[in-house]
Amino acid sequence: METRTKAWHRVGAHTHLALGVQHNGVLVVGTDASLALGDVGPDDAPMLATVPAVRFVGLGAIVAGARRLGHESDAGADIVFSSVWAHDLGDCYVEAVFPGRAATGSDFVVAVPADELVVTGPMVRNPGPPAFTDASWPLEWPAALDMVIDSTTAATRFLPGAGEPVDREFVEDQRRAILAVAEQVNVLARSGVDADDAYDAGQWPYPEAVVRPAIARAYAHWTP
Repeated sequence: METRTKAWHRVGAHTHLALGVQHNGVLVVGTDASLALGDVGPDDAPMLATVPAVRFVGLGAIVAGARRLGHESDAGADIVFSSVWAHDLGDCYVEAVFPGRAATGSDFVVAVPADELVVTGPMVRNPGPPAFTDASWPLEWPAALDMVIDSTTAATRFLPGAGEPVDREFVEDQRRAILAVAEQVNVLARSGVDADDAYDAGQWPYPEAVVRPAIARAYAHWTP
């Protein structure tokens, strides 16, 4: 969790956002309960005191007494789902969806239909590039984003894991860049190029410092 003084602002009738350099904080507020996502924790007590009790948390949020949502691969979750979890917060319906492995093997997105918003967590980053960490799945990431994009409309706004809200075109552009990485790795691996030589042998949409970790992860998961 980040240690900072947060400035919360409303981005929808039910949704509040606190921008972060590394992680955003999101609160989805209904008449009966609230859902906290991302960088929400003890330092947010003043904001949390103004909304109905946070009953559910996810994507790293920590609020005492709340139940943690998680994909079935997340052993520490209180509420586990394999594909979809939905709940009515009172006057606000939310839906958590696991679209596939991407930035990690267990992160999910949360749709807030009433606000035409999707909280993507680390699956989308603004500004890019995405973070190809040791937990990422570069070869599967594009398909996960396809599922997210296909469930939205041109009017949908996305709250990324970090940075300002973005539109669907931004998400589509980031998806194309990640797909370019995945496709280049597939071509090189099938051609017998080793992971150590892949960067110099390929054409990439991101700088070397971003691509080399992506190559390592993609080669680790690649199968003929």
